Amino acid sequence: MIKLREEILKYLKSLSDINSASPETIRAYRSDLEQIFEGTSGVVSIGSDDELEAHIRDGLRKMTHLQPSSKARKIAAVKGFLKWL
Repeated sequence: MIKLREEILKYLKSLSDINSASPETIRAYRSDLEQIFEGTSGVVSIGSDDELEAHIRDGLRKMTHLQPSSKARKIAAVKGFLKWL
């Protein structure tokens, strides 16, 4: 089990420290990740890829009203986070 909130904060710090991401990018990614994982109670089992994938799909499904560029950024935030994990 992982605590998503803690891991998201660690990921964002690594973006800032290692990749020199701008504060605006960090803010946007934080918002994106929080929105995607909303409703998970902050804890997800990473042993279950299906469970994690379901949370991501549900989060993205709720965002049908967004512009394609906003959806793309959210997907990029999730991909980067998952790769970092």
